[in-house]
Amino acid sequence: MKSLICDVIKNGETIKIISPLIGSIKLEICIGQLVSSHQIIGSITRNGQKFALELPTNSNAQVTNLPKEIHFNTEFGQEFLSLSLNKNSEIITQEAINTDKYDHIYAPMDGLIYLRPSPQEPDFIKPGDILEYGKNIGLIEVMKNFYPLKYQEKNIVEVKEILVKDTSSIKSGQAIIAVKKI
Repeated sequence: MKSLICDVIKNGETIKIISPLIGSIKLEICIGQLVSSHQIIGSITRNGQKFALELPTNSNAQVTNLPKEIHFNTEFGQEFLSLSLNKNSEIITQEAINTDKYDHIYAPMDGLIYLRPSPQEPDFIKPGDILEYGKNIGLIEVMKNFYPLKYQEKNIVEVKEILVKDTSSIKSGQAIIAVKKI
């Protein structure tokens, strides 16, 4: 599926996301969620053609305002989403999501991510750790079931930054860990 980069209007600490064309939008994000540059936030359908909606560069922020419905019709240039850059939104640093500098590990499914086996134990991984195939990097909870999240690539990489917080909500396809090939 082709992706379309949404337009933005920046006003101080607020980023307003604007529809790139006329169509029917279906969002896959929620209020309070942290989003990052180039993240897919949903899809837009026009004349039977479906496109992924992608956030533009420098839109690392927290979702603050969504339409009442997750599936709705929109006009070209219509605002449909607001993001906040305030200091409480725990903005993901541009350095960690810079695609020229780092590769990413993406969430395989929606759910809650746990970065440690239990609250009393240390995180599965931390920045500076080396990942090899099969290394456990987290747990994803879906409907009270826990699924191990393991590193699935054959390349050995170094963890540069963890882009999500322990017990935070994640969406399928969301960048969760920034890594660099060794």
